[in-house]
Amino acid sequence: MNISIHSDRKDMHVAASLYVAATQIEGVHLTTPKEADLVINVDSIHNSGLVRGKKTVYYELDDNMHQGKNTQYYDVDLLYIVTKANLPLYPEGTKWLPAAMEPTIHYHWPFPETKDFVFIGQYKKPSPYESPYEFRQKVVEALSQRFSGILNSCQPQDYPKFLSLAKIRLNVNPRFINKPPLIITRFYESMGIGFTMNDYHRSMDDIATEGKHYVGFADEKDAVEKMKFYLENDGQRQQIGNAGKWLVLNEHTWKHRLLTILEDYERIK
Repeated sequence: MNISIHSDRKDMHVAASLYVAATQIEGVHLTTPKEADLVINVDSIHNSGLVRGKKTVYYELDDNMHQGKNTQYYDVDLLYIVTKANLPLYPEGTKWLPAAMEPTIHYHWPFPETKDFVFIGQYKKPSPYESPYEFRQKVVEALSQRFSGILNSCQPQDYPKFLSLAKIRLNVNPRFINKPPLIITRFYESMGIGFTMNDYHRSMDDIATEGKHYVGFADEKDAVEKMKFYLENDGQRQQIGNAGKWLVLNEHTWKHRLLTILEDYERIK
């Protein structure tokens, strides 16, 4: 089967991870859109536009921001979004396809875990206005006052290396007013590397079990208390870290997601 993957972003992002996944599936070949049986368009495509093939997919990653308004991209054979709760905002037949991780990239490097926690990414509000990062900033700043942490951005190739340098990987999902959080790739990638703490929302129950695969927290005070507890209890931290790693490797890789798309394609071709 011939497929083509199209996106404005072809760096270490979802489109690139799907490229890697395609090389892991026997009988799947990457080719040009003209030669492809299936063209998979991965958000964002605002600069280059939708590319069509014999059959066409559009995968909207930032559905919490777009809220079903990118109607110019929805007249496709298969339409996917990341957030299950947003399905009513999209055309009938839209499917839920959560994010994932790529195990050949997101694994624990053989470095000593010298820091208490690590957070890689933007955590400061970019403006004085309401921001999906406001809660993230409160949590990161509260933790950094009590524990030793790594807080910075990095090149994509260094991202898993930094996540391997601490005992706890921290993720705080972007929050939107009166909307479920956007469960981003970092949640899956962090669990693939080791013990992870993430702000809890009931929508995450469809993906992982809090307290078994990761540790959730409700606010910055809860995050401080739980980080202190798990730093003092190595055995429990290791057990949860191993369970989270097993989960993502067996259920939440980009190979799993691409296989889902290909199975849906077989039903409509």
